[in-house]
Amino acid sequence: GYAVVDSSTTLEITQGTQIHFSNNAGLWVYKGGKLKVTGTAQNQVVFQGLRREQAYVDEPGQWDRIWINDGAINEIDHAVIKNGYIGLQTEVLFDPVMPLQTLKVSNTIIKNMSGLGMLARNWTIEATNTVIANCGQYNAALTIGGSYDFTHCTLANYWRNGQRSNPVLYINNYTTGSNNTIITADLSKADFKNCIIYGDNDNELELDFKSGSLSNHLFNHCLLKVDQNTPITDPNFFTSVWANTSPSFTDYTENDYHLEAGSFCIDKGDAALTGGLLQDLEGNNRVNGAAPDLGAY
Repeated sequence: GYAVVDSSTTLEITQGTQIHFSNNAGLWVYKGGKLKVTGTAQNQVVFQGLRREQAYVDEPGQWDRIWINDGAINEIDHAVIKNGYIGLQTEVLFDPVMPLQTLKVSNTIIKNMSGLGMLARNWTIEATNTVIANCGQYNAALTIGGSYDFTHCTLANYWRNGQRSNPVLYINNYTTGSNNTIITADLSKADFKNCIIYGDNDNELELDFKSGSLSNHLFNHCLLKVDQNTPITDPNFFTSVWANTSPSFTDYTENDYHLEAGSFCIDKGDAALTGGLLQDLEGNNRVNGAAPDLGAY
């Protein structure tokens, strides 16, 4: 079952902690509770399944999810979340369009999820130096509006555990209520800066918006995998983006999303977008050349 962080309490998980979940188990941060994960580059916090045999090292679907409800600013830094069904699910439990709640994710790897890496419903998420990779459905589904800011993140999917029809990234500004009524909610921001959004499907980006609420989004200095139906030439939503050029990951079959020497993504970022993010996921200097590289590394 679930370990519960109850209302008005805080669970702090410090560097080096290994969390093991059995089948269908997970961590539930209840309304008003707070999760604070404080790993380091050398000593990450790891969320994983119970089985420790070599055959289960990269086996998806061994546990359920980390589920965060409303009421506090939750923080996850230097963590690995792997081999479950959903890595992070954030949603308001009772009112789908209440004031936005906040999750800060930094220097974190979410991988090998049989479902989704990140499922957000009308939330505020700030993600930096984060890798979301190898998921059976979406790497990230940002739904029912919200506010999202991803800087120097790598979202990559080369799923090998069956057929994958969903794109890497899905964004919408609505939900379906009773009698199939459409309930819209403002997408006040969905900014992706100096990011890589890539995989082996023809299209890895789906934007699904309804009229009646905001649908603000911007991809700025990003490498995307898209088909001809994605209007990446609209300057209101796409600035300095590149499409369908291989990022040349070191070895995506082993979930290694470092950039090879000579990768197209090297020096393609904008230092102004990097801002004060002076180091990458592993603590290396973010700018090591003419400009910052795209992605988490």
